[in-house]
Amino acid sequence: MKQDLTETILKYGSHIIASEIFQSGYRQPHHLVMTVSDHSMDVTIMSVRMSQILDRLHIRINQKQVVEGALCHDLGILGRDQKFQNNRECCALHPVLSVEEAKKLIPDLDSNTEQIIRRHMWPATALTLPPKSKEALIVMLADKYSAIRELVSIFIGPEFKKNLRRRIRQNVSVPA
Repeated sequence: MKQDLTETILKYGSHIIASEIFQSGYRQPHHLVMTVSDHSMDVTIMSVRMSQILDRLHIRINQKQVVEGALCHDLGILGRDQKFQNNRECCALHPVLSVEEAKKLIPDLDSNTEQIIRRHMWPATALTLPPKSKEALIVMLADKYSAIRELVSIFIGPEFKKNLRRRIRQNVSVPA
């Protein structure tokens, strides 16, 4: 399964991953604990995995659109300090800029992949419409899950969780 996951991402996304813009994302922090490109890779891995599970249930998913959309969904964030006045503006506007960047990497960007990128922030901003396709829904969900996981890791790090589990175990009486 891991090999199939790797092959799918490389088949449809190697040109994006190798691009100068995507590589520059490894130098920009995102969600305080990641880089833009690390986050995009996580979203891509999760999106492809969800697509594979749905495929086994005979729900056909366009893997190419999922990979391209997931890899490009946050490219508009790059250079955020120069582009946006604040986080709210970044959240609202980066999907549109991400589509522009994606078109540079994928000259024949189809309308569904564009929608995946443009709508990935729903429901976080009032300016974003909900996803209309299965592929857009998958990437939007993977993005939210990944972002939440990244942000929670800041507040609930491994040491905190270890101590919390220990305290809970010590305060639970187990019947003999």
